[in-house]
Amino acid sequence: MKRRILALMTAMTMALSLGACGLFGTEKEQGTSEDENTLTVWCWGQSSWQYAMEEAAAMYQEEHPEFRIAVTEHSWEDIQEQLQEAGSSGDVTALPDILLVRDQELVEDTDQMADLFADLSESGIDFSQFDEHKTQQTTVDDVLYGLPMDQGTMVLMMRTDLLEKAGLTIDDFTNITWEAFDEMGRTVLEKTGQPMLVVRASGRLRERIPDAVYQTMKEDGVLIEVESEDQYLSAVSGEDTVALIDNCEIFAELMNGNIGAGNWALTNLPAEAEQGNGGHYDTDGGCSWMVTANCEKRELAFDFLKNTFGSSTDLYETLLEDAGLLGSYLPLRQTRTFSGPQAFFDNQTIYVLLTDFNERALQVQQQ
Repeated sequence: MKRRILALMTAMTMALSLGACGLFGTEKEQGTSEDENTLTVWCWGQSSWQYAMEEAAAMYQEEHPEFRIAVTEHSWEDIQEQLQEAGSSGDVTALPDILLVRDQELVEDTDQMADLFADLSESGIDFSQFDEHKTQQTTVDDVLYGLPMDQGTMVLMMRTDLLEKAGLTIDDFTNITWEAFDEMGRTVLEKTGQPMLVVRASGRLRERIPDAVYQTMKEDGVLIEVESEDQYLSAVSGEDTVALIDNCEIFAELMNGNIGAGNWALTNLPAEAEQGNGGHYDTDGGCSWMVTANCEKRELAFDFLKNTFGSSTDLYETLLEDAGLLGSYLPLRQTRTFSGPQAFFDNQTIYVLLTDFNERALQVQQQ
């Protein structure tokens, strides 16, 4: 039986009271654990990533009951800072055994990769079972450092029930310009009293929106700008959120809170008129798991990753079904979970759609 995210939250609460005796550690620690059966892991605060690691650990523990993970939540900015400090100082002892990275924002100096991370080509993972473009993103000088997770496909998600109040549908927002998005956003604001879009003050989405349109949307009240990830997650978790532009990382936040269930629909991105059709598709590169150079239990880390994220279709189906986390593992695309309609998203076949959008985005990037 597939576990739900709610069950994970219960397990984590129990772990807080049980301490190191439980399956999952939750202490805020740096570096590796002295326990030979425990791996330390860093990931950031969106529900999907911690859930993914906890699911993988529970699966691995079925054959290795002594296994433990200690997951610590960091912001991606904190992880980047730690990597930069380790790279410049040569001291990796503060790093965990495994961490999650954003592929396109990893390290400025790729010469540091070998000093920071382990070579995963020694892990026994069959990387031919993953999207090639994903493995290429974390390959430097023919050495592969990252185990791919999500595709990072950016998409426009909209609440169809709130659009209906403004006399609009998801089709009205397909293949449109940012100017048209702003115009319809003013209609939505007038009819519902709700701003159209929440945007982080920095990041890929902010870079996509033309400055003049961005400022107009802010002045019109169509767009709300937030500074921190916590502010963003708080804003998008409300029942009155009309639209989001993000990747599938955010699905878990919506699904876990049952926010707007059955009323979300997906379409492609607004674009500048001169960009043509290709401007409606983009990817932020997605994320990968990496084993750090500080990991002294490398054999355990490799075996754990190989037998979970590296080969388990069941794990990826669970993550897709429960958290909307679309992995880059190719066998997943042969499953009903991938190809079937999703009730939470107005019965759209969203994972087929996301994969199509991702392929279009990659074609644009390769031009």
